[in-house]
Amino acid sequence: MAITNGYTTLQTVKNALLIPLDEYDQDSFIEATVESVSRMIDEHTGRRFYSGTETRYYSAVTIDTVYTDDLLSITTLKTDDDEDGTFETTWSTSDYLLMPFNATVNGHPYTRIETSGYGSYSFPVNVRRGIQIVGSFGYCTTASLPKMIAEACKIQAIRLFKRKDAPFGVIAGGDMQQSMTIPDIDPDVKMLLSPFVRRV
Repeated sequence: MAITNGYTTLQTVKNALLIPLDEYDQDSFIEATVESVSRMIDEHTGRRFYSGTETRYYSAVTIDTVYTDDLLSITTLKTDDDEDGTFETTWSTSDYLLMPFNATVNGHPYTRIETSGYGSYSFPVNVRRGIQIVGSFGYCTTASLPKMIAEACKIQAIRLFKRKDAPFGVIAGGDMQQSMTIPDIDPDVKMLLSPFVRRV
């Protein structure tokens, strides 16, 4: 299988495991492991580190602010101003600002939209699903994946790969060694992911 939206590569994991690249018998298992760990990272952080064009809906908290999921760009922004289920008002790019201002410069997504102050519209308040956004959602594109996310995925993929040698989560030591329990998430992985955990 091919890895879909993975945060590390088959080659990276094989190199770390000292598996020759021309040995293919473990490839499918490693690929499945990388993809599973990548989705685990999404779940743990409350966000995803790849982009996708989608249509999403929001409710405004004030007439000039709406909080969004991780957002990279907007194709269209429309509002339902009278709660009739029709998004009759299409905003122009001069009507709103993506915030924080320098998010993408700092390698972060936008997380809220504010009215520009010199545009024509305001957000409808107390309208459920009053705002429709078509855009690119995600923390980043795959090409700009943070190094800490890639490293966390590699470490946890290696740990999960080695679980096959510890079916009950325990690796038995030799005569002079104690057994070692493998944690669900490696402590170093938690440390690497901690700056990215979304706080609601």
